[in-house]
Amino acid sequence: MKTLLLSLLFFTFLSPSLLPQEEGIPNSLTPRGEVSQEYRWSVEDLYPSVEAWEKEFNTLPERFSQIVELAKEWTSSPSRMADFLEKRSRLDIVVSRLYCYASFLKDTDLGDTQAQRMIGRLQSETIEQERRLSFMEPDVLRLSSEKVQEYLRVEPRLLPYRRMLDRILKARAHILPTEQEEITRLASLFSDVSERVSSLLNDLEIPPATVTLKDGKNLVLTGAAYQFYRGTPVREDRRLVLESYWKNKKSYENTFAALLDGEMKRRSFFAKTHGYENNLEAALQPNTVDTKVYTHLIEQVHNNLQPLHRYLRLKRELLNLSHLHYYDLYASSVPSASKTYTYEQAKTTLLKAFVPLGKEYTSTVRKAFDERWIDVYPNKGKQTGLYSNGGAYEVHPYILMNFNGTYGLMNGLAHELGHTLHSYLSNTNQPYPTSRYPTFLAEVASTFNENLLLDHLLKTEQDDLFKLNLLDGYLDNLRSTIYRQTLFAEFELFMNDQVEKGETLTAKELNQKYLELTKTFYGEDQGVMVIDPFIENEWGSIPHFFMNYYVYQYSTGLISSLALSESVLTGGEKQRQVYLNFLKSGSVNDPLEALKIAGVDITSPATYTRAFKRYATLLDEMEKLVKKLKVAGKLSPIP
Repeated sequence: MKTLLLSLLFFTFLSPSLLPQEEGIPNSLTPRGEVSQEYRWSVEDLYPSVEAWEKEFNTLPERFSQIVELAKEWTSSPSRMADFLEKRSRLDIVVSRLYCYASFLKDTDLGDTQAQRMIGRLQSETIEQERRLSFMEPDVLRLSSEKVQEYLRVEPRLLPYRRMLDRILKARAHILPTEQEEITRLASLFSDVSERVSSLLNDLEIPPATVTLKDGKNLVLTGAAYQFYRGTPVREDRRLVLESYWKNKKSYENTFAALLDGEMKRRSFFAKTHGYENNLEAALQPNTVDTKVYTHLIEQVHNNLQPLHRYLRLKRELLNLSHLHYYDLYASSVPSASKTYTYEQAKTTLLKAFVPLGKEYTSTVRKAFDERWIDVYPNKGKQTGLYSNGGAYEVHPYILMNFNGTYGLMNGLAHELGHTLHSYLSNTNQPYPTSRYPTFLAEVASTFNENLLLDHLLKTEQDDLFKLNLLDGYLDNLRSTIYRQTLFAEFELFMNDQVEKGETLTAKELNQKYLELTKTFYGEDQGVMVIDPFIENEWGSIPHFFMNYYVYQYSTGLISSLALSESVLTGGEKQRQVYLNFLKSGSVNDPLEALKIAGVDITSPATYTRAFKRYATLLDEMEKLVKKLKVAGKLSPIP
């Protein structure tokens, strides 16, 4: 029942001004029923009605029974294996389609109790049945590798399942006997306890600090208030906000250390019981990613800190500061230059930005607009945020938006269209078993589109102050996505290494390591930034540390897209077609091989050189704009 749901957390680069409320433009108070059909996604492409959904849903028991019947000796011959796998794939397609329809109804009206019941019934129907089908991996493992290869030679219908079968066979050394595997599965019942407790503490149970701002306003420092006020233009206030927030959390640092210690030991238990050398291997090997990719990322980012330090020095100059402190990091360094777009203007802008990808790509984007793949505006009860869901094979992907006219949400639409086109081109060019691209590649196409949008606007916009805003926001996004996430990746590796050495994580040790890494990344010894010691326990509020070596993929994805977009923008038809073929390849190849075919070797220093060269080029552009605006008297230091 897995669907490809890729959500976006991004920075809104400009002031969050809303579109003027034109007649017919919905907002967050508009009832769903009053939203014009042209702005609502076409869920009828999945099922024409709830009744049609019910009819399909009612076929599930019979479908499961057919699967169970085919499961008898399903590995005894090539044809029986193919029959079983094809029937199983068809079941997965139906379940995903059912889930997408119900979840789309729910996400556009969170008060829709009928949709909630539909999701609940679907989950109840599938969970037990999926448990009954858990014999697949053990049955494959009872075959020899030679036997599986023989089956693949004589039965063409099995070829789309080659990678799945190979993955199971490669994991043979890490799959326990059935009884032991069942015990480790039972351990998963409480495997998320540390994460849940950490979330409850951070988001609910720690009493927030209260501060008095310079203007006399009393502020309760909830998480949302901290996120907003840490970027206030009043320097005294942003120091007060950061210092008070983290000193308040410090009272709980020993608890957070114990929770992370428990999480790392849980991972270590899983890795050791399944025969992995360490937890990094256990986390990356099932996705066919070599552990050297992880360590190479850290090494190469350390070798390329200079562009970040250049950006921070420019920020210090723009803020007119003698010393840049960590509490200055989130303050805007350039004057606001808001610009709003109607939805029609956003569509036109994006279609022009995507021209370097050619007619096939832009015509598909136009289809997404014209055929209502997108739920555009907010409405009462609609889920906030935005995402792309390409989980309904044989039906186009869908995008949930809450468009409000800001550049940030136009950029968000570009991002989600990247996911959507990746899903669409994979789904329409691959059989179901190889249609879903791996998580490691998930953020390549989305950030690629952001790169194209920025390039287009820098070439076409006339307002230099707006262009400066674009560059400042984009470079800060690279800071937070490449550098900050790599810092997190190195810190996570440190925690795992300590536990695997038999150590127990303590707050003192974690504080020291976090400060050490932050000082290194942000260049304290080089005089780039002063790292305020009160942020030493920031690690306790970072949920990614419970995601088991996930964050590094934000960095590798963006570095890959920087290299690929530079190749397409400076190349010709060959480079364009190579990239499009990458989008169409789904999971035919291992993720590292897929990138290599597209022209990016994430294990090579040359890829990082290309990516950071792009960073430096954009920084050159920003520095030129700063000089130009200062000469024109249009840029004064932020007070």
